[in-house]
Amino acid sequence: MITKTVGVGEIRTTLTGYTKLITFYENCRGYRNKDILVSFDDLSWFDANMCALLKGIIHKLALENNLIFYVESSGTITEKFDILIRNGFLETLTAPRGKTGSEITLKGFRPSEDVAFLKYVENSLLAHQSLTISEREKSLLIDSFLEVFVNVEKHADTSHPIFACGQYYPNKHLLNFTLVDLGVGYLPPIREFTNGRVKDSRGAILWALEGNSSKKGAPGGLGLRQIQEHCAKNDSTFGIITGGSYWDNKRSKVVSTKQFCGTVVNLIFTCK
Repeated sequence: MITKTVGVGEIRTTLTGYTKLITFYENCRGYRNKDILVSFDDLSWFDANMCALLKGIIHKLALENNLIFYVESSGTITEKFDILIRNGFLETLTAPRGKTGSEITLKGFRPSEDVAFLKYVENSLLAHQSLTISEREKSLLIDSFLEVFVNVEKHADTSHPIFACGQYYPNKHLLNFTLVDLGVGYLPPIREFTNGRVKDSRGAILWALEGNSSKKGAPGGLGLRQIQEHCAKNDSTFGIITGGSYWDNKRSKVVSTKQFCGTVVNLIFTCK
């Protein structure tokens, strides 16, 4: 069995946290037909919502490289990262002391399971006790998330699950949420739709954020823009990573990063 550390130091819902998890992916993908022991021993902090990305990485490597992953049920997990048990990432272990109400359970949805995803967003994320938003804002966000999800089914060219996970941090009054798909990313369908006018992932992110859509003969494209507008009004953070490009609404430009398949959407809601 080969031991691979998830990362060193902290993994938070940032570009740096994303980069550390993709480094873990790169360190594992050179192996085939092996057992991998996943170690959290070198970590002092792990944003639980980033389990969505870690789960996606493990799912992809298990299918493509025939790797079997184990997480040692050591003191590191039970003492420092018991949230990984409570939110369902380590589903084979017994949850210690039950749930605290801060968790938004890790879930995987097939691209066709839009109804199940909609219920998850409505009942687990937007109904979370930490969020105080109007019914109108809630309705707009539900529609926005549904459009983002449906776009994966129509354009991401993948049958892999879409992974979602969230976590509330009461001391910081922040509710984090991460959504990950393992598809082709933004660029291929947008480049085709624009007849090559959009040439790279940076341009694809900006094109999508303007409210454009690659749906033919149907309205669309408002989902990302509405999420962006909500976050701007409420001092919340909204980030997109796809095709080796990273954007968030706190930055003035798109920056390059390590490339991984599909798209990662990160939200950090500021709660009152």
